[in-house]
Amino acid sequence: MPLTDNDWNAFLKELKCGQCCLLLGPGIKCIIDEADNTKEYSVLDKFSGFIKQLLDNHAIPYNKEQNDFYYLAHRYISTQYPRQESKFETEIEDFRNSLSQIQPPFFQKIARFPFSSIVNLVPDNFLATQLSQVGYEFVEEYYDYNVTRNFDITPEMQLVFNLFGSFENPDSVAVTEQKHLNLLKNLVAGKPAISDKIINRFKDEKKSFLFLGFNFNDWHFRLVLDALNIPKPNNFSFSPQIGREDVIGFLTGEFYSETVGLKLVDQTTDEFIDELATRYQQLYGDFNRKLKVVLDYHSDDSAQFKEFLEAMEISNIAKRIEIWHKGKLQGGDNANAVDEQLKEAEVYIPFLSNPFFKDPASRTRVEQALNDNTKKVILVHTNFCAFEKILPVKKALIVLPRNSVPLSSKTGADLSQVCNEAVRIINCVVR
Repeated sequence: MPLTDNDWNAFLKELKCGQCCLLLGPGIKCIIDEADNTKEYSVLDKFSGFIKQLLDNHAIPYNKEQNDFYYLAHRYISTQYPRQESKFETEIEDFRNSLSQIQPPFFQKIARFPFSSIVNLVPDNFLATQLSQVGYEFVEEYYDYNVTRNFDITPEMQLVFNLFGSFENPDSVAVTEQKHLNLLKNLVAGKPAISDKIINRFKDEKKSFLFLGFNFNDWHFRLVLDALNIPKPNNFSFSPQIGREDVIGFLTGEFYSETVGLKLVDQTTDEFIDELATRYQQLYGDFNRKLKVVLDYHSDDSAQFKEFLEAMEISNIAKRIEIWHKGKLQGGDNANAVDEQLKEAEVYIPFLSNPFFKDPASRTRVEQALNDNTKKVILVHTNFCAFEKILPVKKALIVLPRNSVPLSSKTGADLSQVCNEAVRIINCVVR
């Protein structure tokens, strides 16, 4: 059934506050046929066609009616590289290169939404490419069924996790039915295990889930959900159809409803995403606008402020924000210019210090902004001060630096590193 207005409003609220996780399945038809733009293919469809061409070029016999990727890859590898499967890495790289100039509109849309954690069951990097082009900060990682991988990620960082490996690292990609089975066995057995830093992002019952591009009749998706330790959420799990013709079996539907609270939406994936984009922008503003950010500081803290400003100006976030600070004031400008600029701002970043708080106007601005639900307030501890006793800190979106040590305690390269890390976090939470 279609979502009600109440369903949509609840979904949009969860999405905006970073509580929604996205799972991308292999059924997403995102690559448009160059010869016929009415036809679309999934990445695995495209890879199957790529392998068929290789089979034909080498006169390797195969069932031409069969489009299964794992079957085709097995036919090619077992004939061309018997007992030397690793040599297929060259073909994987060639296929990856063939995708490098493609920018699927589907992922251009998806990149705009603030999903906190994203799991991709296809080894492509289309979404990561789009996120980078738009100017978002994120961590891109993948599961390798052969070896344990270690990485670092803070709770604020958006995660893009390729569960079935990455074309950038061919050894991690299962390209035959047997390898795919090995991947699933290792995944379920936890040998190697998915990092707790990833699992913990999904097992919180407060999270909500959106599934796109899944044929839930495929048995191995049940193993994927088990490996990710996804609970039945208190809120919701939605999944539109891949296409109008797709039907999920009754017992399968009951299983997913009971385990993850899945609600099937009577829309295709494209219809759902288009409506999501329309409703999201009606509530939260046009995706393509630049967010106005006001930086507020005292002149005694100019050294720390300038380092922080430089980090912002060279960061990806500069692609999608308009920065204003009092250094932009020209002679004769209104003395209340900061307050005037703040009225139009969506994000307010005050640099806290004792000199800052001694100015009554600065202190009033922070207090008012913290009580304004239309603004995102990020507090930057710039110089030693007891700001926790002065301000209702819990109303701030976030307080930086994360280690509670003020910027003034660092100099040179250390200060630059702290500022860069703080800006990365800002880029994650300001969406």
